[in-house]
Amino acid sequence: MVRAIFLYFMFFVCNCFSYQYDLSICTIFRDEAPYLKEWIEYHRLLGVQHFYLCNHVSQDNYLEVLDPYIKKGIVELTESSIGNVDFYHFCFGVQIGWFNHCISKAKDESKWIAFIDSDEFLNLVQGNSLVEFLKDYEEFGALGVNWLMFGTSNVEKIISDRLMIEQLLLCSHTDHFNTYIKSIVRADRATGFHSPHYSGFMPPYYLVNTDKQQILNDRTGYVQYNKLFINHYWTRDEDYLEYVKIPRQIMFGSTAETVRERNDEMNRNLDMSIQRFVPALRKRMGLD
Repeated sequence: MVRAIFLYFMFFVCNCFSYQYDLSICTIFRDEAPYLKEWIEYHRLLGVQHFYLCNHVSQDNYLEVLDPYIKKGIVELTESSIGNVDFYHFCFGVQIGWFNHCISKAKDESKWIAFIDSDEFLNLVQGNSLVEFLKDYEEFGALGVNWLMFGTSNVEKIISDRLMIEQLLLCSHTDHFNTYIKSIVRADRATGFHSPHYSGFMPPYYLVNTDKQQILNDRTGYVQYNKLFINHYWTRDEDYLEYVKIPRQIMFGSTAETVRERNDEMNRNLDMSIQRFVPALRKRMGLD
């Protein structure tokens, strides 16, 4: 009874508070210039209003891509001062450090913040607005969203006049790494990230899946794809796999053989669910 009264009070207070943004995205990226525009425009199509981005030692033309969005106030860019690090220190140092900085900075600016990577696309199964979808989760601290891992689809090189999401259609079986989640967080209720996947929260708030079942760490007990999930284009095309992903994973301690085996596992099934957004996204991208 006490908890119910507290939640009602907090719901009333939070909904009287006026945020600058209903939904933002926070991410850290490295050498993602060819993919950033599609990723930004796709999420703007679904209602994301602002992007808190951190560049980590990119050597490509990311500024050229992001400059129009920065000038319009859509993208807020920070430059990381930390150089090359191993996988552990990147995830649990650089990435978590940026996420927690973003929570502190944006908690009074954005009602919801999705903490995802630039190869991850939030895939809404029904409807066209993530903001409307999230209204059903107002009482919680965050929503945990499962991955669906996509491989190269045997595409040698993504064709420039077609979207990445309309060319990469092959994905893994349900049980391949897909119990992992990424979080859409009420930053004003968060105490900080424990891993790049989930945060802690002030009582009585907590993390739930799309069925409103509590999640205790970075994985769910079962994979949920019937409402919202993440298309995770981990390898992108064959060219990216060989010349970017494999060298980066070797630097992080993996092997080329392991990465290629993972790609094979992620080219097993066909998933077309995100294709319903392709016509509108092509127009936003100036491809039609």
